[in-house]
Amino acid sequence: MLRGVHDHVTQLLLPLKQQGYAYHNLEHTLHVVESAILLKEKEKVHDEQAELIIIAAYFHDTGIAVDYKNHEDVSKKLASNYLHSIAYPLNKIEEVQSLIQITKPDSISVSLSEQILRDADLSNLGSERYFKVLKKLKQEWKNHRPDLLKNNNEVYYNYALEFLDKHNYLTRSAREIWNHQKLANRANLLNLIKKSRKKNVAMKEEKIKKTKASSLLADSKVGQMIFKTSLRNHIDLSSLADSKASTMLSVNTLIITIALPIMIPRIQEFPLLGIPASILLITCVSSIFYATLVTRPIKMNGLTSIETLQNGNGDLFFFGNFFKMPFDQYKKGIEYTLENANYLDESIIRDLYFSGIALGKKYGQLRICYTIFISGVLLAAVGFFIIMLLKLPVQ
Repeated sequence: MLRGVHDHVTQLLLPLKQQGYAYHNLEHTLHVVESAILLKEKEKVHDEQAELIIIAAYFHDTGIAVDYKNHEDVSKKLASNYLHSIAYPLNKIEEVQSLIQITKPDSISVSLSEQILRDADLSNLGSERYFKVLKKLKQEWKNHRPDLLKNNNEVYYNYALEFLDKHNYLTRSAREIWNHQKLANRANLLNLIKKSRKKNVAMKEEKIKKTKASSLLADSKVGQMIFKTSLRNHIDLSSLADSKASTMLSVNTLIITIALPIMIPRIQEFPLLGIPASILLITCVSSIFYATLVTRPIKMNGLTSIETLQNGNGDLFFFGNFFKMPFDQYKKGIEYTLENANYLDESIIRDLYFSGIALGKKYGQLRICYTIFISGVLLAAVGFFIIMLLKLPVQ
C-alpha cells in the first residue's frame, strides 16, 4: 500500500523542482518520510498508526503548487482523493487529514503521532544540511513568494534565527537526535548575521561616500557646457530630421496625387509609359513609408519604479519614463535622483546616450528614404526619356 502512495506522490512532486520549488519538492518530502520512519521506530509506534503517519508525511506538501500559503488544505484534499480511490477506510482517511493539518506552522500538536510528524517536518532545523535548506528556501521564496523575501541577507537570517528560537522538538527522540546540531546551527547562524550586518554597514558607508561625492555637472563649468551643447545639438538634429521627413512626405504625396493622375491618359496612348510610372509609384510609397518611420513616436512605458532608479537603470528627465506615474511616486524618484550626485550625472549621461541612439535610428531611416527617392526618380526619368525617344504607339 505504501509503495502505491510513494509512486503517486512522486508523480505529483517530481515536476516541482523544475517549476522553481527549490525546497518544497520531492527531495524534502522523502526526507520528512525518512525522519518520520526513524521517529516512529524510536517511539515504538504500532504499525497501524505508523502507516497513517507515513502516508501523511508523503502527502503533507503535495498542494504547494496550487496554494502556497494554505497548501495544507489542498494537500488534505489530494490525500483524500487518492485514498478514496483505493478504498482506504474512511476513519483512517480522516486521521491522515488531521495529521497533514498539524504541519501548518500555527497548529498545536497533541497526540504522539502529530508530534512525530511535526518533528519530522522540521528535522532540517537540526541537520547538517540546514544552511543548504536555508539557501533553497530563499530561492523558492524569490520564485513564488517574493512578498516574504527581503533582499537584505541580515533580515532573512534574522527571520531564520527567530524561527529557530521559537521552535522546540516535541518528542524525546527528536530532541536526542537533532537538538545538538540545532544549537550548532544557531551559533553558525548568529555568525552569519554578524558578518551580514558588517557588510551592510560597509555598503551604507560606501553609499554615503558616493552621495557626498562631487558632481561633474555641479563642479565643472566645462562639463555643464558640454552636456548642454550636446543635448541642444541632439534636439536640433532631431527637429531637422523630422522636418526633412515631413518634406519627403509632402513631395511624394504630391507626386502620387497630382503627377501620376496626369500620366494615366499618356499611358493609354503609350503603354510602355506604365513601366516608369509604376517605378515612380513604388518609389513614392516606399519613401512615404520610411519618412513616416522617421516621424513615428517611439514606444514609451510611462512608468519607472523606485527600485529601477536604485538599480541605476532609469531616469525621470524624459517624459516617456514617467507620464503614467502618480505624482507622489514621481516626486520621490526626483528627490532620490537629486540627493545622489553621481546618480544625477548618470541620469543625464543616460539621457544623452539614448537620445543619440534614437537620433542615429532616425537618420538611418531618413537616409534610406532619400536613397530610395533619388534612385527611383532617376530610374523613372531614364525610363520616360527612353520611351519618349522611341515613341512607340499602340499597335
